Amino acid sequence: MARPPPDLSGHARRRCGAPRRAHLGLGHATDSTLQRPRRRSRRHQAGCDQARPQAQLECASGQRTRRGAARRGSRRRAVDSAEGRPLDRGAHRAERPRDDSLARHAPPRLHAASAAPAPPPLGECRGAGRLQKKLGDTVVEVRAAHPSDEVEVWGQDEARLGLKPVLRRVWAPRGERPTALLDPRYEWLWVYAAAHPRSGRVFWLILPRLSAEMAQLFLDEFERSHAPAGKQIVLVWDGAPAHRANELSVPERITIVPLPAYTPELNPTERLWPLVKEGVANRAHDTLAALEQEVCGRCQRITAAQVTALTNYHWWPTA
Repeated sequence: MARPPPDLSGHARRRCGAPRRAHLGLGHATDSTLQRPRRRSRRHQAGCDQARPQAQLECASGQRTRRGAARRGSRRRAVDSAEGRPLDRGAHRAERPRDDSLARHAPPRLHAASAAPAPPPLGECRGAGRLQKKLGDTVVEVRAAHPSDEVEVWGQDEARLGLKPVLRRVWAPRGERPTALLDPRYEWLWVYAAAHPRSGRVFWLILPRLSAEMAQLFLDEFERSHAPAGKQIVLVWDGAPAHRANELSVPERITIVPLPAYTPELNPTERLWPLVKEGVANRAHDTLAALEQEVCGRCQRITAAQVTALTNYHWWPTA
């Protein structure tokens, strides 16, 4: 086979190029790994076919075949194996012994018998223990400061009612749909209440809004009617912003105990509002004055026995 001129063969290898070494290994019986040739564009392939003669192609192919056969093994190892060298974990394993304790089951062993945790008292809500202790300590402190005065523990709360009616389910004949007169308007009034669970007494007061000014008015009226000279009141109420205002002045014969956060169920007065709203449910009122008159009549009809049955918690102080 004639050897092509150096300039022409080099030109053919540079511009058109013979198949790569990895590509020339295709079809040999000794090659066990299939190497996929790189796709070449039709324009480039056509230019190569026109630029070099057939003899040059055969010579260049023969040279590349011999070189590729000598280096085929090393080139394929670079393709088939992972790049880089494996990590040397010998020193790491020697310094830090392997611990498979998490992967194995714990061996069977006997556990010392212990008493089961005591369940919470029946009917006791979350935070009731803290409030009960705080109430008891406050009553002791008030009695120590005023040994000759009577001490009572009350609960206080507020509820909003308005011209937007309160809807309740009602009985109706089978096959008939019950109707309720509705005229939703967004005008409101607030009902303030303080209840004494042991005796069932309730102090009601209807005010136009909930604010620090109205809370101060309620405290003053409550002291005037239920905390005369010779009596001390321990009043439990929630942490509403109106109850925590800086301008609020607590009367002398009233001691405030705040409820724990997010525990409205600990306030016994909270359970009076279903009774109040039941009297005005499914009814439309023309004015707030008409609604106020209806609410006042409903509050007066609530008996002391009903109040005691709803508010007299077993953990509430006996004062």
